Amino acid sequence: MRTFALAVTLAVLAAPAADAAKGVRGRLRGGKGYVIVGTSVSGEGVSQTLGASEKFALRFPGTSGRDATLQLLTPAGRYFGPVVLRHKGSTALLSLSGKPGNLGDVVLHDGWAATVHPTAGKLVDRRRTTQLGADGAPLGAGRLGLVASAGAARTSGDTGDDPHSPGSDPDGDGIVNAYDADDDGDLVLDNEDPDNSGEHGGVFSTLFVTLNNSLNANVGTVTRSAIDASVHDNMNVIFFFDQRELEGRTIQSANVDCHTLPYCAPHVGTGESTGVSESTCSSPHRPAWSACPGACRRTSSPRRRSSRTTPAAARSRCPTRWRRTARARTVIRSR
Repeated sequence: MRTFALAVTLAVLAAPAADAAKGVRGRLRGGKGYVIVGTSVSGEGVSQTLGASEKFALRFPGTSGRDATLQLLTPAGRYFGPVVLRHKGSTALLSLSGKPGNLGDVVLHDGWAATVHPTAGKLVDRRRTTQLGADGAPLGAGRLGLVASAGAARTSGDTGDDPHSPGSDPDGDGIVNAYDADDDGDLVLDNEDPDNSGEHGGVFSTLFVTLNNSLNANVGTVTRSAIDASVHDNMNVIFFFDQRELEGRTIQSANVDCHTLPYCAPHVGTGESTGVSESTCSSPHRPAWSACPGACRRTSSPRRRSSRTTPAAARSRCPTRWRRTARARTVIRSR
């Protein structure tokens, strides 16, 4: 995974007026509340939260819809899976051609979705194929891509895509890098995989508790509510990226967009931007995520004094039962 946060975000582009009437349309059966994300190979894209009609219309500006895939998030903000457009035998087509058109009805399966009828040939990119399992699902569906894969017949290496790009699928398992826990299909998580030489950032969590506030089951009863309270008050998520990725440019801010995840959903998130020990005095300190989007979701990121790594932190302030394992992207703004 080439991403730096815990949910999905993309750089959402504003469509020019000339493209306003164009788009990829359809209806997701039972999809009320789901978010459909059109993800380009570069990681840019467009998204829409589905209403009661369950209909969607994604309008890609310029040529960004060419080779894009359709990804779904659940109403709770978790990554659900990809949308299959056509399939034959053990392979499927997931990439769009960039032309506008109607996909018709789309049905939900277990960790993936598919059009009821094969998508018209003019709407799909036949150069990129995806491996299917014995159950007919994309090989990585329902597993966040953690599956052995030798790569599809035509993957990023054959099409000229950057294999490290968030919207690329180098192992051909149907899960693009932005959501794939194992980009190259070697069953080693990307955060631990030495083969991921293109990785310059990451995310980790810390639970810093002072001794007098710690929980010790050996000397007393520890309840679920006590554990929830400790996680609520003390768990931090640390985002970091290596400045060498943006050599020669000044980093201005980092944007984290979590869609509907409880701790960092826009306007209602429970989280706080806490900073880290290396944060400067001017950095935001514990403002509510929902109250200050300029200071929280687009938080300035101080460089660590001891390295060329730039960190930032968020405290979720929600109980353990609200936590979700999903995938995300942090958008770095620079000049």
